[in-house]
Amino acid sequence: MLSLAKPLRLSLPGLLLFLAACATMPVRTISDPGEFARNLFRIAEEGDASEWGTQLTAARRELGDPYIERHFIFWQKNLLELKPAFGMSLEQVNFRVTEDNGLEFESENKWHLLMRVIREDGGLRINQD
Repeated sequence: MLSLAKPLRLSLPGLLLFLAACATMPVRTISDPGEFARNLFRIAEEGDASEWGTQLTAARRELGDPYIERHFIFWQKNLLELKPAFGMSLEQVNFRVTEDNGLEFESENKWHLLMRVIREDGGLRINQD
């Protein structure tokens, strides 16, 4: 049987570029404040700095991996410490984005600032160190 398909042959640098492109984490676009916030808590518990970086503004992602890693470690600690204080499931916590781009959560009938965000590319992105 004659095959017209030729095998894909890449040089080592070409192969490394191909693998890096395949391994790049896609940016997940979430516009709902509650869904966005719950996703941040999920990443803090189960994810890593690479996934966290997908939730940062493009300008912050461009600061590079060392910045993203530090950012993740700082916010991971804060979110994991905050979660038990809700005293309820994250699904029950109300979140909103204010006119001045504050992502807030409701607790004890009051709104509290979690972090600053902006809308970018149709979704919310973290815009705070």
